[in-house]
Amino acid sequence: MYYDMFILSFSLGIRPSELCGISESDFVNNGILSLNRGYDRYGVLTDLKTESSHRPLELSDLLVKLLNRRIVRKKELRLRLSFEERKEDNDFLFTNIKGQPINPNNYSKAFKKLLRTHNRQLEKYQKEHGTLPPNTQILPDIRLYDARHSFATNNILSNSASIKVISEILGHSTVKTTLHNYSHVTQSMNKKTIDDYSKKLLGKVSL
Repeated sequence: MYYDMFILSFSLGIRPSELCGISESDFVNNGILSLNRGYDRYGVLTDLKTESSHRPLELSDLLVKLLNRRIVRKKELRLRLSFEERKEDNDFLFTNIKGQPINPNNYSKAFKKLLRTHNRQLEKYQKEHGTLPPNTQILPDIRLYDARHSFATNNILSNSASIKVISEILGHSTVKTTLHNYSHVTQSMNKKTIDDYSKKLLGKVSL
């Protein structure tokens, strides 16, 4: 139920409440996902945090396929619902198995549960075999909201996009907000830039 949502959280840095509020009409098969509303822990539709939080996101081909598949599953779910359940039908793209909107608190708790279950299983395997299975690792015990920070930090460090572009994807009101929130990352980049240039400029100069 949460698989597609986890992928979007880590791929786009979307806030959990933004993701839970996405409607079917917010995504059309042109690769654009528009964020227009939120859904809070009290089960209430909300406006987004700031004006700039209302934003279109251009998706990769993989994410487009993911959301197209989700829409198909939503249609299939409608056919399985009883007459009474269909009365509660809604336009949310992400719903539980009963067709109800997903509460962002429940979504966050599901992530924590999955993460800790994963780590417990690997720790048990490691204790029994003395090593972890190939291509696996014990993951840091982070919050779901940290997927947003992970998106920002990794993109800033990789220099794959400008701060302005990253800020727009995150829905920050200004680039200044992004720079303030991730000043520790940019400081680290500044130091690396200076170190790298010093080595290039000075070479093997000894003092």
